Amino acid sequence: MDFGQNIQFYKAYYGNTSYFTAPFEDRTPYDIRKAYVNINLPVGSGLDIHVGKEQSLLGFEAFNPIRNWNDTYSLLDAVEPSTLAGVFFTYNFIPQLTSTLGIANTINSAVPIDNLPVAELNESYAATSMLTFNGGFVYGENSYLAGNGTGGSTGGQLYEDNLNKSFYGYINAELSPAPDWSFVLDYELGLGGGFNNSVLSDNGITAGSYSGYPALVRTSNSTYGKSRFYGIAGYIHHQHNYGFGQVAETLREVAAYDQNGMWEATSTPGVSDNYIDSTLTLAYTPAAKNFKNVQFRFEFEHQGANHEVYLDSNGSATRSQQNTVNFMVLYSF
Repeated sequence: MDFGQNIQFYKAYYGNTSYFTAPFEDRTPYDIRKAYVNINLPVGSGLDIHVGKEQSLLGFEAFNPIRNWNDTYSLLDAVEPSTLAGVFFTYNFIPQLTSTLGIANTINSAVPIDNLPVAELNESYAATSMLTFNGGFVYGENSYLAGNGTGGSTGGQLYEDNLNKSFYGYINAELSPAPDWSFVLDYELGLGGGFNNSVLSDNGITAGSYSGYPALVRTSNSTYGKSRFYGIAGYIHHQHNYGFGQVAETLREVAAYDQNGMWEATSTPGVSDNYIDSTLTLAYTPAAKNFKNVQFRFEFEHQGANHEVYLDSNGSATRSQQNTVNFMVLYSF
């Protein structure tokens, strides 16, 4: 289970319109990350079946602090689906290739959210002992809704899009030319469904004067798209064991592009936003026997955007840049 203010975006949208406008601190700050039964069948090289709730395999950064190099997660992880509930099959068709197929319900994804069926496919291919390629996607239903309220809110009636399909995919490469060095390049893309003109005409909505959430961006003569979020992340990681313990350094650079303002930050929904995220993480694991499972991390982070989306000391969004310092102590067991 997870607890804390940063956990809220994992929770599902279950028809409560206040989800769209309520501040983070007013949302439920806990969630169950994993709960599943594992079945191994003696089929070929062995078929693993998980039944229950799993974290998504998408992207490079796993939602696992022990395996993650950074204290924080990149901007891209804030919009990809994080947990799914269903049945998941894992099989090695060849020793170098691991395939995982999930038939599940989304527990969360880019706002707004619902609990609808999707398919997840993830592939991991070890090309050499130094180079691994990973890729995958989630595709299926997702109820991105539009409200006919004004002022950017979702007051009034909510309408579900009639295309009702979403896609989130990624591809990355991990290179480890030496035991102490790792390089990663990761690309991610998220696409929402869309509204056909019939949704607007049937409900008396005029697209030209529409000021609800999300923005109605015309993608063809009869269809309005709602989201296209994509970005690229790069990582340089170094670690080395000394007599006094292990020291590690990680540099992460991320650029994210939210063309229709679908990523939920403090910005106004419907505004095209570009984001950058730069982090330097320093980690230390002492060599002392009593501390072998403890790691100390300092992280310095710089974030920027093309709009004033970051809060000042009064809680107002008046800044387009911000710097943070983070300290974390991890105990693995």
